Amino acid sequence: MKERLTEAMGIPKEIALDYPRLTLLGKKELYIENFKAIIEYTPDCIRLSTSAYLLKITGADMEIKNISPEILEINGEIVNIEVSN
Repeated sequence: MKERLTEAMGIPKEIALDYPRLTLLGKKELYIENFKAIIEYTPDCIRLSTSAYLLKITGADMEIKNISPEILEINGEIVNIEVSN
């Protein structure tokens, strides 16, 4: 119901429903907006919590380049992005 109302009003879902927004540039840069916390951080695996679900990013030589309350920037060889409840 909330999702349909958001669509009808023309409000972006990531804002109204607090969904994360992921922007992947090639295989080397990933930007994540609306994340809550970093659960795990290694060069091969980064796990994040969001209000909707958990994100698991796997790859090689990954590092968090920039972090702010609004956005998280990950650089490195990004191989997989997994979404789970």
